Amino acid sequence: MTGKISSISDSRLGIARLLLKLVLLGAGSAVLVLLALVVIPDENDYAMVSVDKHARLAADVPRKLVFVGGSNLSYGLDSVAVERELGVFVVNMGLNAHLGLRFMLDEVKPALRPGDSVVLSLEYEVFFQPVDGYGMDQLALVKVRPSSLRYLRTWGQWRGVVKALQLAVQEKLERTIRAAIGQPRRMKPYVELKTQVETRAGTNEYGDLTSHLAMKWPYPLWRDRGLKVPTFNSDCVAVLRRFEEEMRNRGVRVLYVHPPVNRSYYEDEKEAIELAHTRLREGVPFEIAAPARYVFPDAMFFDMVYHLNAEGRAVRTARVIADLRPHLTALTTIPPRPTAR
Repeated sequence: MTGKISSISDSRLGIARLLLKLVLLGAGSAVLVLLALVVIPDENDYAMVSVDKHARLAADVPRKLVFVGGSNLSYGLDSVAVERELGVFVVNMGLNAHLGLRFMLDEVKPALRPGDSVVLSLEYEVFFQPVDGYGMDQLALVKVRPSSLRYLRTWGQWRGVVKALQLAVQEKLERTIRAAIGQPRRMKPYVELKTQVETRAGTNEYGDLTSHLAMKWPYPLWRDRGLKVPTFNSDCVAVLRRFEEEMRNRGVRVLYVHPPVNRSYYEDEKEAIELAHTRLREGVPFEIAAPARYVFPDAMFFDMVYHLNAEGRAVRTARVIADLRPHLTALTTIPPRPTAR
């Protein structure tokens, strides 16, 4: 009997040792992955712009006007002119629509105070993609600003970032090995030029990208795959409604302006764009001008749909100022919405 007990004990001890080895192996692998992610540099430093944007967002000022959206804002807004004309501290948080609606809203919430205003300008693709966004784009910001982990609030977001982590490490290791053997990866010319445009140094203190303003893009205007009406994501409207209610109860005004698009894109995607506009008007108490107000000639765009060149940026900014002025001069704070009885 004693022999059997001893055998069982030895068996359990062996299992425990095996589990411990597996845990240590997993922990060691995780450490190596993190080291590769941190030690091997990225191909450019544009993600660092997020650090600068959050530093400005955290400024202790009486009133802030915060623009939230994707790259249509970084490429196509003159925040200096907006601040000068409207007399309010401006922060341009626009960076990448693939971060997802939930992430873009959650990252500005903690810094908003009574009297502040938020201007949403969301690329139409946002309404036809997951609310949780894409892990690779979120990972890029988390790497340079680890505190951004707190904006990952759902299992879908965490799963996307974990998957992206593996791909990012593989890409960095492959790039490092190629460089070591003298066979660097060759990027397509337009991709390489893009990495020269989107840099931290090419972005001003407000969060506006300015490096493209004096440049003429030598390649055709690029556009996404297109918007498919059946894939409209109604969750986006629900998320926006909750955000507006929360901000209103905090005394923060929420406004909306459509993103700029070129004429040919608007004509091709008019059904989907108007659907997004209608659902917004029905679902959220925003004051929203028609999408056509922000449709501009193709010649006013830089490299793709949503990205304005210097001329287009000036025209769009003037229109945004005109649309916001009546709302920002009416009240400095917004009373909380009355509680339903």
